[in-house]
Amino acid sequence: MIHMTETKCQLITKANQIMTNMVYVEYRDEIKIIKSEHISFNSNEITQYKILGEHIKYRRKQNHSLGHAISGMVEWKKMLASDRKKTFYQYYYTILDNQLENENYDTIPSGNYLVVYHKGTYETSYQSYHLFLDYAKKNHLILDDIAYDESLIDELTEANPQNYITQISVKFKKEL
Repeated sequence: MIHMTETKCQLITKANQIMTNMVYVEYRDEIKIIKSEHISFNSNEITQYKILGEHIKYRRKQNHSLGHAISGMVEWKKMLASDRKKTFYQYYYTILDNQLENENYDTIPSGNYLVVYHKGTYETSYQSYHLFLDYAKKNHLILDDIAYDESLIDELTEANPQNYITQISVKFKKEL
């Protein structure tokens, strides 16, 4: 419980030190995660919420809360090309404690990331994707297809969803 509280405090502190609607370049170490079942881009909301519910149950059963909110992986190019008016996750994921062993897990790879902090509801995080896309074009960067959305300020720390802060990260490499 203490570790979970410390993690949440670190996320709140980070959220209070950043500026939204600005692109940051950050190096990230590999992060261990547990992913949900894949959610097809043409799935309906019922399917999406069913998979979210299953992920929450698994997370609770395995005691994987650790202070991090449930996060989402987005195929951001599909998201921007679609007529959807809200962020649609292809996977939900939970960040794991690096001390865990003997468990199957996926990873968010280490490397250089463009990071944007979005202020607003989870469903509107896609509205900030143009920031890293514009930055990448100006700086001749090639972006991976997946954006990682992680809540820093969420329903546990803020009553108004318009004040949530979501960290959006996309791995990149320099054009040759």
